[in-house]
Amino acid sequence: MRITISKWQRYLIPVIVIGLVTVGVWYLRQSKSAAREVAARECRELRTAKQWKRLAEVARRWSEWDAERADPWLYQAEASEEAGDAAKTAEYLSHVPEKDPRAVMAFVHLATLQFEALNRPRDGVMTCERILRIDPRVTQAHSQLIFYTLSTLQRQAMIRLIRDAIRVHRESPESYVFLAGAHWLYPANLYRLNTHWLKSDPGSEMHQVARAMQVYTSNAKTNPERASDFEDVPTAEELLKQYPHNTEVLAYHLENQIEDGDLDAVRKLLDAGDSTTLSDARFWRAKAWIQDTNGESDLAESSLKRALEIDPYWWKLHFQLMEIYRRQQRSEEFARMSEIYEKSKRLSKIITTLDDGKSAGTEFYELFEFLADAFGDQLVAKALRFRQQGL
Repeated sequence: MRITISKWQRYLIPVIVIGLVTVGVWYLRQSKSAAREVAARECRELRTAKQWKRLAEVARRWSEWDAERADPWLYQAEASEEAGDAAKTAEYLSHVPEKDPRAVMAFVHLATLQFEALNRPRDGVMTCERILRIDPRVTQAHSQLIFYTLSTLQRQAMIRLIRDAIRVHRESPESYVFLAGAHWLYPANLYRLNTHWLKSDPGSEMHQVARAMQVYTSNAKTNPERASDFEDVPTAEELLKQYPHNTEVLAYHLENQIEDGDLDAVRKLLDAGDSTTLSDARFWRAKAWIQDTNGESDLAESSLKRALEIDPYWWKLHFQLMEIYRRQQRSEEFARMSEIYEKSKRLSKIITTLDDGKSAGTEFYELFEFLADAFGDQLVAKALRFRQQGL
């Protein structure tokens, strides 16, 4: 028997199918919404009653079928934190959907756990970067990244991060201290922090070098009363053999060899550097020192100006350039650079006497603003003027 379908039936069948699908989707949404309300109510009640183990179980089941909601992950994170399980707390916080308005604060808490309780600073860095992709105005994320790069002597990354924070008006007061001492500052907590971070990343060259730098610059290893505390830290010569191309190790030795006047040693150290040294003012300064020593004053001036493009606030660059102008009897340029040197040298002395970066006062900001204007760094100059209005 042949079944015939009329013209109107051919149009009606798709309409019926679409209608059934629409009703089915609506029903599923209503069912999911109702189930969500039930789960949310139960979690609220368990949270109020502080039944953390039961809360964790209910929230876990909820997250299995509603993973795109923040609530089940936040409830699981809270229950784990109350149980003292930082690792699970971090895991659940990492699952909070980025589109949820509570995501940023959840990730700030996650980063704190990663940097502190879990001792996973690399994960903390990635979380802070994730936060700033969502909202570049989160001060905590800027501060944490700047502090970490400072504490691991990632100087070029630190400069970039500070300037990024200034652009969105989210820099901390101490950021200016770090920027002013970008190529010569060695924080007093380098050894302690990097020794701690090495426990979770024992093969890290970055942490090995950073903690050693504080020992060298404080002369702790040569102090008979303290030397035994640092027996596991290699000597500066041993560290150079271990990491012959490390920027921080090379820069430390460059500074010492320049002070000793050893031209061949400085040249050898410069040759050992990789491409990253092209963005480091210390290497351009060393190159200028070689050129000036060889009587190539014009080349030395060009190298120093390249260094100043990278770091216009370092007093040693100002002093070297001032001396070139003095010898060449370029009176106007010498007078200008002498004033700049005087200001930057005073700025460096203020930094070395600060208890912490937050305690910088009016003189610090006035000197810094003068230098920023002198070198056309309007981003920093404008921010400094704005900050001084609140002092």
